[in-house]
Amino acid sequence: MKTKLFFKLFLGTAIPAVLIFGALLAVCGFVVAEVSKPQLDHANAALLGAAIGIGVAVIFSLVLSIVLWWVQLYVSGDPRVHHCRRLVITSSLENVERICIDAMVLCNARPQINRKSGRVTLSARTGISLHSWGENISCTITSRADASNGVTPPPLPGVSQECEHTIDVESRPWWKSACVDYGVNLNNVRRMTSQLEQHGASHVVLPD
Repeated sequence: MKTKLFFKLFLGTAIPAVLIFGALLAVCGFVVAEVSKPQLDHANAALLGAAIGIGVAVIFSLVLSIVLWWVQLYVSGDPRVHHCRRLVITSSLENVERICIDAMVLCNARPQINRKSGRVTLSARTGISLHSWGENISCTITSRADASNGVTPPPLPGVSQECEHTIDVESRPWWKSACVDYGVNLNNVRRMTSQLEQHGASHVVLPD
């Protein structure tokens, strides 16, 4: 995982850096050949400039990748930027929704609610900060299926039914190709999980 993160960072920075530095120094080489006395060969000067630019780009990308790789591992302690937790809680669906909304508000998010049969999804996107372009966070509430037919029975009008619910908490970067988040998504999940646990939810360990 750590090695994969480094190579993703290196390729993500090296490709644009090679194109930019290579093209820029190739143009510089061409211009130098044009104004020099005696005049130099334009093609050779441009190729030399491009080669120097590519070398500079590779060194620049290598240093930047090492710095970003170290920051991601040091700040968050986890090379991943997509984090999720599963919890279970026994309560009414209305109360679980309220608890999840309160938990997401702690991450400065205003969730939108999407209700389907037996499942409620609260999703939101956080704003841009110094560390992130924003995160997509969600809490998916799944009610326990009725043992007789595998279908969650609809609630009776005006009756608050308590049953077991599963809550899937998730946070990931809004920019899908992001490799570094400075631990923001992990902190989001920890903050929401802590809030849910204070209201009686228990953590379920998910398989890797």
